[in-house]
Amino acid sequence: MTYTFKDIMTTVWGQIAYSILGGVFGVLLIVLFLTGLMSVGDVVGYIPWIVGFNGAVTGYTLLDRTKDRLRHKRMAGAGAGLVAALVAGLALNAVARHMVGMDLISFADFLLMMLIGGGTGGLGAMLAVKYFNLKDK
Repeated sequence: MTYTFKDIMTTVWGQIAYSILGGVFGVLLIVLFLTGLMSVGDVVGYIPWIVGFNGAVTGYTLLDRTKDRLRHKRMAGAGAGLVAALVAGLALNAVARHMVGMDLISFADFLLMMLIGGGTGGLGAMLAVKYFNLKDK
């Protein structure tokens, strides 16, 4: 049996991947845009803020796409934000290593990014739960 892209995206795993990739591409696009406006060294200071915003968007998008399919909603949002921060950090380092020849994010910054991504992913999931509860009333 062959699966189409639409078949994969209607499964829970496809919707989780969609929300995580949305957060990753959000981080990459904003960082690349800011790199065009200012030096790379200045952009590094803004990366935790960018990861925080996109982590919250990832947690919210996860619950928006899956609705009531997930049992532990806040934990799932936190996990999605953490994974999005992890993949975005790896992608940023890969791009920086290719373009500049050095890593953009140190190990300590990487751990901070994952902590921020997980925390704001959980907060985005909480916001989604509260919004959906208000919407249902």
